[in-house]
Amino acid sequence: MPFLFWRLVEEGKAAGIEKIDFGRTDLNNEGLIAFKDRFGTSRRLLTYYRHPRTAIRGVTTLGNSQVVKQVFSLLPGLVSSAAGRVLYRHMG
Repeated sequence: MPFLFWRLVEEGKAAGIEKIDFGRTDLNNEGLIAFKDRFGTSRRLLTYYRHPRTAIRGVTTLGNSQVVKQVFSLLPGLVSSAAGRVLYRHMG
């Protein structure tokens, strides 16, 4: 892996790329953080805000609805997959 990342840095630099995003890392993953640090990465704390997934005043969220689950179980595979790709970002 270090060799592959080093090649990424070399080829990126040759192509004029100024920044490489090494991606997110959990704070408790010290090994991965140390690995990325060796490449001179800079750390930045990300703050996430999440909408609660629980029901509010008896209203069920779309992702937890039994009706939606039953409908998806009856759809043909292709239709279910296509609908899932479109709806996934809104339900999870």
